[in-house]
Amino acid sequence: MRPKLLVLVLDGAADSPGIEKTSLSVARTPGLDELAQHAYAGFHYPIGPGKAPESDTAVLSLLGYDPEKYYTGRGPLEALGINVQIKEGYEVAFRANFATIDESTLEIIDRRVGRSLKTEEARELAKAVDGMQLLDDGYARVWATIGHRAVVVIGHRTR
Repeated sequence: MRPKLLVLVLDGAADSPGIEKTSLSVARTPGLDELAQHAYAGFHYPIGPGKAPESDTAVLSLLGYDPEKYYTGRGPLEALGINVQIKEGYEVAFRANFATIDESTLEIIDRRVGRSLKTEEARELAKAVDGMQLLDDGYARVWATIGHRAVVVIGHRTR
């Protein structure tokens, strides 16, 4: 019988709160300390030494894919996560945030709606703008995902 294996990835551990300090060096970590005493620990550079990747590229690397070769951006990953199919050659997917604007200036004043937008509210917003017609026979489809996040697919109709 093979031994059980747990891989624990500390997303954000590469962040640095200050010069010559890491997030882990200033954090209270009694649980991690206990776990490390009974485990093998090490470092993994998913993109390369000295490069702090975003979560999406790090996960690709951890799964054995070269992010430089296979990374498509967050949009296709988010779309896949909610079962939205993309028509290759006709559509492109983006991950989006619902935002708050100043109605008088149309400037964005909060790019994440205070992170307090409920998923049901986001669904209502997505429904309001879904199917928007764009120039040159283009269109935009919008799906709410979780909280302030959404998937936007922009495409053009085939002729």
